Amino acid sequence: MLCGAGAVGGRAATRLTFTPVLGEASGYCASGGEPLVAPSIVVGVAGSRQQLAPDDGGDFALCGHSVGATAFRSAGS
Repeated sequence: MLCGAGAVGGRAATRLTFTPVLGEASGYCASGGEPLVAPSIVVGVAGSRQQLAPDDGGDFALCGHSVGATAFRSAGS
């Protein structure tokens, strides 16, 4: 059980942070690395998995292999 979790079936939110790709369609990474393209994200929540895709259904690009995340919090309806 998550400490401070809301009612069963409630909504929660977290913020994921990636290192952005700079520039337009031919984007680049400030680090000099190659941009990565990912079609979806898999987020684990309390031992289960939920597969999430971007709202527009398209690929998204990022630099590096790390992702930051905030703690889950109650989300308004």
